[in-house]
Amino acid sequence: MTYDLSSLACAHAPQIKSSTDMIKVWPLSDLIDDTLRVVIINKTPDTPASVTITVPSSQYGTATLVRLQAQGGLAAKNGVSLGGRSYISGSANEGGSRVQESVVRKLGKVEGSLTYTVSMPAGTAALLTIPKAS
Repeated sequence: MTYDLSSLACAHAPQIKSSTDMIKVWPLSDLIDDTLRVVIINKTPDTPASVTITVPSSQYGTATLVRLQAQGGLAAKNGVSLGGRSYISGSANEGGSRVQESVVRKLGKVEGSLTYTVSMPAGTAALLTIPKAS
């Protein structure tokens, strides 16, 4: 599925393709530092999927990915973790170590573009952060 993001108020709006229509994607642009953030949700309870984000500019660096997941998938009521950390309801207590994945940029098919591909396990969500290259 292809998402038309031409209305995104961003100098370098990404194009997003996924392997299923059950992937939901929301791109966000930080107008101060031009960082792109993309929220990705795989709404299928038992099918992993992949998402490819193409940025029409070679000015972006290696992206980072933080996942929201739980044993039991979409039906889970506890055991939910964000970036490897779980939180106990009604408390500031947290457990686990922070986990952040790197997503390496690759040259896109169109000259000057970059692509980032993210594998999404079933019933998970993720936040992809794509900073401007330094």
